[in-house]
Amino acid sequence: MLRGTIFPYALRAARGLISIILLEVVTNGGVMTMIIQSTPETPLTTRMDIILSIDSKAVLSVFLLFFLLSLVKNVLSTIDFMAKTEETGFPLELP
Repeated sequence: MLRGTIFPYALRAARGLISIILLEVVTNGGVMTMIIQSTPETPLTTRMDIILSIDSKAVLSVFLLFFLLSLVKNVLSTIDFMAKTEETGFPLELP
């Protein structure tokens, strides 16, 4: 239904942009922190908490770079589609 229009290209570019934003927000910029509190089941002394922090900015940067390359590819595909459409012209509609 959308074949031959610009919408598939626009949707792919939007998907790439949304993926970049969601990955950045969900991973909190690549730094994830988890606090393990003392409970009767854990063998920690009273009032002792463990803070586990993981810095995965390098991994996040690689994923963001791949999503950015995908976004650029989709934008260039859109430009190519528009150029081809301009060269061939739009098909005539039946009355």
